[in-house]
Amino acid sequence: MLMLTDRYRTQKVAGLLLVLILSCIYSQTNRPKKDLTLWECLSEPEKYDNRELIFRKAPKIGEVFQDRFEIFQGNRKVMVFGPMENLKKGDYVTMRVTFHKEGHLVVKEIHIYKYRILKIVISIMTVILVGWIFFRKYRFVLRETMFMER
Repeated sequence: MLMLTDRYRTQKVAGLLLVLILSCIYSQTNRPKKDLTLWECLSEPEKYDNRELIFRKAPKIGEVFQDRFEIFQGNRKVMVFGPMENLKKGDYVTMRVTFHKEGHLVVKEIHIYKYRILKIVISIMTVILVGWIFFRKYRFVLRETMFMER
């Protein structure tokens, strides 16, 4: 394995860092246009009336009423009108909604994240388990700046 030998290690690491930096620059310059946010709509409601918003960062559901529910986005509550089947307080959702100048939203599409917290906990436990197994078999030698088998 040419990549794992000690010969030209500094140049190999510098080359990989250069590829990483160039990838970051490329993604910043060629990324898609930023989505419209709820805060932009609330700051100028007349300008953004009937505009579509997409909530990708999973706002948390507050109270659920007969014909509407509220979401917490940051430290604000916003009323949302639309379908509420299987929706419970505390759920996390992503939504495609229409903003109205009165300050409320109307749902076009909604996706409920079932078992979100459980999935996060399982992921963290997996990382801890793999790390524990790795460090039982290998140790880091500071003088040589590499992991060696115990």
